[in-house]
Amino acid sequence: MLAYFIFILFTVKASDQFINAPAGWILGGIVNFILLIFLARRKKIKINFHAGTHNAFLLLKESFPIAAASILGYVIVLVPFVYLGIIVSNTEVGIYSAAFRIVVLLLILDRVFNAVFFPKIVGQIENPLQDEKETFAITFKVVSAVSLTVGMLAAVSSNLLIKIVFTSEYIDAVPVLQILILYFTFTLMSSVFAFTLIGLKKEKLYTMSLGAGGILFIIAGIILTPVYKSLGIAAALVIFEIAAFFLMNLLIDKKLRVNLLRFVIFPLIVSAVISVLFLYYINLPQILEIIIAIAAGVPLVLLSSGIGKNEINFIKRILI
Repeated sequence: MLAYFIFILFTVKASDQFINAPAGWILGGIVNFILLIFLARRKKIKINFHAGTHNAFLLLKESFPIAAASILGYVIVLVPFVYLGIIVSNTEVGIYSAAFRIVVLLLILDRVFNAVFFPKIVGQIENPLQDEKETFAITFKVVSAVSLTVGMLAAVSSNLLIKIVFTSEYIDAVPVLQILILYFTFTLMSSVFAFTLIGLKKEKLYTMSLGAGGILFIIAGIILTPVYKSLGIAAALVIFEIAAFFLMNLLIDKKLRVNLLRFVIFPLIVSAVISVLFLYYINLPQILEIIIAIAAGVPLVLLSSGIGKNEINFIKRILI
């Protein structure tokens, strides 16, 4: 990611240089591959590049559900841009694109959580002496609390974010961003279920959940987009992520299921109420609103998410 960022920083400076962006993405992938090989050799992990055809086939077969889920996820994320351009207008594509780019920046947290918590969850699952239920529950509460907190702050500062990044010309993207913040929130929470299902060797359930969410996305997109334009397709994307999240919680082992009312719906309502208060009822300078939201809103969201001493100690063990 760093190689990609540095590459586009120095090579994409005008609209006619956008072709360098995908080249930078490929470069980033190559750098990532080389770095992984280097780290593996340094750790003396044996890598066999001469696996037989049978082993290669088994590997592809085992990886297919995850690959299918990844492809499906990318397709669904890209569909709104194409669909809006076909049935609405390029202007709506621009509005949606501005909002979605902010969300993409926020989703860097998803990559961070995957890197930090995925090995911990898998390690607990593979070690019968350790309690994966406790680890999963604490991990989910931490990720849920962070996603709701960041989502709340992003909603409160949505107007300012759009103006700073894209200027006031894209002010119509603010409501779209506020809807897509729900997509961001449930994407982070879904990630906990996703890498837990993968660790449990139940990748097919993960793919099935995304598939069911994808069907609802198509239906919602067809119904909502012609009427509500970019707001409609943003809502359809949120429906996709929420549906996949709830289905994964339903399909996962009973002992790992989350108390949705206590750890999802209740803190989500708290976060939403705080956001609505600042967006529609509190009329202060934007910077002051953000400061108050951090000082008063963040502790409320964290408390409502069930963050306590155990969760704080868990984070310390992970990071230190």
